[in-house]
Amino acid sequence: DDQAELITLIHSFLSPCIATLPQVAKPGAEGKEALAGVQQSIISTVQQVCGPAGSSVRAVWFGVDKKTLVPKDWRGGDCNSTRRFTNRPNDKAGQTAWATAKTGLPVLYADLSKKAPSGYTRGRNSNYGTFITCGVLGVNDEVVGMLNVDAPRANDLTEIDKMVVGVCARLLSAAYCLSETPATL
Repeated sequence: DDQAELITLIHSFLSPCIATLPQVAKPGAEGKEALAGVQQSIISTVQQVCGPAGSSVRAVWFGVDKKTLVPKDWRGGDCNSTRRFTNRPNDKAGQTAWATAKTGLPVLYADLSKKAPSGYTRGRNSNYGTFITCGVLGVNDEVVGMLNVDAPRANDLTEIDKMVVGVCARLLSAAYCLSETPATL
């Protein structure tokens, strides 16, 4: 059964992240290092689990830098992401990205040739036909980042992949919240 296999695969990837959460709450370098480990593990998980086996799925972590979502880390795919999203009137795609991120919910764009986000334009080096995006929220529901997964062909990413990205983003949100609160674990 594909669903049972997927659950087993996700469990094997995410169990170490969950086990690391108490370390994320520790102050100083130890907590920051644990948070970075959880983040890297989440990016690797969505890149390896989402999409058809053997496809060029890419996972990108966009961190917040001066109210701009910027690519900080990625796995897979054929090229690095250079797209930045600002929440300014002259950046329609940026406004859409920020509005989506603020919900903390995953959104699937199954076929970009048929339905793309408002303001979306394909970059020069872009070679993907589908993507999923999900905001990662910290304490007080502020956007701390955005997790994106893309694949070359339309419909390579599915509703199941959307759920996987949503679960992974929530786990990363929990890690960020723990990193921002005093250690009580």
